[in-house]
Amino acid sequence: METTKELLKEYIVKNNHIKIDELICSITDKLIDNISNKDLLSMKEHPNQDNIKRVVELYEVNSESIIELIAILIKYGDIKNNLHYQETIEEVFDKLIKSRKNETDGFGYIWKHLSNYPLLLLSYSTNIMLLKKNEYKFLYKMMNLRYKQRSVGYDFTESLDITLPEAMNCYHLFNDINYMNVDIYQYLPDSDANKSDIQKRLVANNRVYKYFSSFLAHYFTNENDFSEYFDLYEYFLGLFFMDKRLTRSEKPPDRKLGTFAPYGRRYWMYSESGRYFSYKDSIVYNFVQETVNLNNDVIQSGFFGSEKEEFNLAYEYYIDLLRRLTGY
Repeated sequence: METTKELLKEYIVKNNHIKIDELICSITDKLIDNISNKDLLSMKEHPNQDNIKRVVELYEVNSESIIELIAILIKYGDIKNNLHYQETIEEVFDKLIKSRKNETDGFGYIWKHLSNYPLLLLSYSTNIMLLKKNEYKFLYKMMNLRYKQRSVGYDFTESLDITLPEAMNCYHLFNDINYMNVDIYQYLPDSDANKSDIQKRLVANNRVYKYFSSFLAHYFTNENDFSEYFDLYEYFLGLFFMDKRLTRSEKPPDRKLGTFAPYGRRYWMYSESGRYFSYKDSIVYNFVQETVNLNNDVIQSGFFGSEKEEFNLAYEYYIDLLRRLTGY
């Protein structure tokens, strides 16, 4: 893998987009081959701690190479001005989205659902890297990739056409299945039945963070820098999700009842009003303040309908949600 990384850096310096595309696509194809073996595709057994652990670890081990190569391309490549680089990254996502296969009878649907884990990992890592580099225009494009998902539950006839992050977030991948009353998070290593319901459901977020800390954090100033950008993405994902939910509603939901969006592993840090964050020196706090005051490129890039008012509405509902979760 070290040789592959050095090759990619060399191709970036030479701006050899053909070699870059060939290298990254070959690693993507290898990932798909490794996670599309017959045993995984035909699994229908009831999930338990052993088989969930085995499958999750298999996905993590096989995903690391492509995640790191995309991180290198974003960090060292001119993503903003090089459309070839953008197209290569989009092609990787397109291949992964189209590769999802599994049976939907019995418990097969649960394993099909979990087969999206590599896509979640790549979506998280790519978007975190783009946030770090302030590449909001391409981030907007990546977060608005379309994802067709069959409706969750017993009825598989309805197809939902949503954005990728609305499906590829820790809450909806590991918690919100509602199929045979099975939630995957309870079988993950480090799951603790004695924790509060909210904390129990964050075991997946914490696992993803620890997984990235072992190699993706190397592309940040230090681990604290990576930690803040991880939190920023989860916070931004929640705002993004809330905005999509509100814009699809004929009228805004009752503020007292609120509505749901995914929350991050440190949701409690950012549950107060934007002017009274628990940690005012955090990049999440600064991000919100700059967005509210139109001092960054988030809204100009197309997020929140390019409207400050739309951002404010999503922000108010999301803060209401975080306050309810923390009991404030």
